[in-house]
Amino acid sequence: MKQFYILALTFLFFTPSFAQQQAQKCNKLCTVERKVGEGVFLGVQITNCPKSTTGARVIRVVEGTQAEEMGIQKGDIIQSINGQQISDYKFLVKWVGEQKANLPVKVELLRNNKQQALKGRLGYKTEQMVSETICCDEQMGKLELNGVKAYPNPNNGSFTFSFEAPSKKPYNLRIVDMAGSTVFENTIYPNGKSVNEQIQFNAPYQGDYITIVEQDGKTFEQKLVVVK
Repeated sequence: MKQFYILALTFLFFTPSFAQQQAQKCNKLCTVERKVGEGVFLGVQITNCPKSTTGARVIRVVEGTQAEEMGIQKGDIIQSINGQQISDYKFLVKWVGEQKANLPVKVELLRNNKQQALKGRLGYKTEQMVSETICCDEQMGKLELNGVKAYPNPNNGSFTFSFEAPSKKPYNLRIVDMAGSTVFENTIYPNGKSVNEQIQFNAPYQGDYITIVEQDGKTFEQKLVVVK
């Protein structure tokens, strides 16, 4: 029995943990930053319209939000989003809260008694940058994907991204600029054995970006060109 305990203790002290084994397989670690957020937000403060008008009246546009980028202004009356009629401000708050951040939206509104349509996407109420350490060996962290297409490419920030999905697990899609800052992020889910995702993001400048697909700590990268 003593011999058994000695062998067990020897195994305990000299067998590396699973995390250590994984670290030993990776010859190069990198620290990357990515943006994470909470809560879905259009970027406006709203109230009800006069009884004779349906929709939600904008009383304030929050600086630096998607609403400001889209061109929504104080006094606008939001009448529909993505074809969904807005009856009052409570309905708009509920509808936005049920959506996902980065959802492309078409906002139809009334401004000075004239109809307008603006395009953009939903954002996060709060955002912050977080750092994480990943394995960046050229082969160790490589995600193998077949049939990858981004079309059109070049594009104006609106394109279709597709590939064959060897796994039913969700994929994380990010678009980063050449400085490494994330400008778009979304979770995509395979439809059967493929992914065919409509992407729309507001590119801060014209030029080169990198589309990154992540799953289980592995990544696939493809160049994306934006023209305006």
